[in-house]
Amino acid sequence: MIAAEHAKIVSAILAGDVNGAREAAEEHARNDINSLIELRMELDSRPARGRGRAMSTVTDDALIAAVATKLEDQWRCAGSALDRIEQTVRDAVTGAERLSLASLDRIYPIAEDVLIERSGVLWGLGFVINAESFEGTPALLWSVVPPGSKRARRLEVDAEFYDYTSAAWWSSAQGDDDVHVTGAYVDASGTNEYIVTFSRRVMLGDQIIGVAAADVRVGNIQSQLQPFLVQLAKNSCVLDQHGVVIATNTGRLLGAARPPDEPAGQIIELAHYGWRLLVGARSQAEATVVAPA
Repeated sequence: MIAAEHAKIVSAILAGDVNGAREAAEEHARNDINSLIELRMELDSRPARGRGRAMSTVTDDALIAAVATKLEDQWRCAGSALDRIEQTVRDAVTGAERLSLASLDRIYPIAEDVLIERSGVLWGLGFVINAESFEGTPALLWSVVPPGSKRARRLEVDAEFYDYTSAAWWSSAQGDDDVHVTGAYVDASGTNEYIVTFSRRVMLGDQIIGVAAADVRVGNIQSQLQPFLVQLAKNSCVLDQHGVVIATNTGRLLGAARPPDEPAGQIIELAHYGWRLLVGARSQAEATVVAPA
């Protein structure tokens, strides 16, 4: 495979195909990186000597339950954070003669406190104002914890150039008062982080005054689930509602859309999310579908 990739690069160079050479080189580098990631996953999955029962004796059912529990904990954590933001917004606007941006500054310290408390799960948190409700002014009151930092900071976004109404988390939160979660996407507010967003609309009477939302880095989800996924059959992964791999035990699948015809040993619908856990199979004959619990 490596030799074939090298030959493809050389052929493109000899043919003067600049774009083809670049694409082939990028694909080769990506495959190398994913191979290293996959090797690291395999090493992490091997039980250490002298530590009692080997990890390989843990049943698939127990591992699947552990993945579901981790995601359930994440859902509760995000929901609790949204509760804090919504209550802060309501405290700020209840009884006010008119809605103003200045009254919502208290969101920042609350969001930053929650982010520090939940730094192992949440990456960003805040409130996005419905411009029609606040003097026609769009605004994003948002705080994040930069990777590697233990302190939260305000995210400065020029809302004039950030069309939040086109974001998946905005539209999905408009239909009801439930918590909704997006699939994986690249944040367009200036951070370029690869994230998923939990969101819920905030109402004042019959008026939507904005959306409370919390971001989780996809890399964090991978880190949280990897200890369990690496013990499942190869090609096991969590897919979002668009079929994009959120977390996996196989390097080549990272950040990709899993081929729909690739067999799965089990397919488990994950409560709340609209995501699925696919447990790898050794052959098509082993593929079964497991109903949601």
